[in-house]
Amino acid sequence: MSKEPKYEMEAVYEVWDNKSGEHFAVGPDRDGLGLIEVRYFQPEKLECVSRLTFTPEQATMISSALDKVVNDLQEKVDKDNKL
Repeated sequence: MSKEPKYEMEAVYEVWDNKSGEHFAVGPDRDGLGLIEVRYFQPEKLECVSRLTFTPEQATMISSALDKVVNDLQEKVDKDNKL
């Protein structure tokens, strides 16, 4: 008999588009490899349609890159609005 626990608890963060119903789920990978997984769900499908996995180090760098891109785009919008 396996000593693996019968139940597990998993924390997942979800980002929803409240108008379209599409969403992203971000949490630990489903394979238990210590990776971060981002899953994308379309509103008309119940299952994940796209999945990306990252090491914690990669996820940290990607998070930083996303922040920088958002800031760059916001600065451009702010600059264009001043013209």
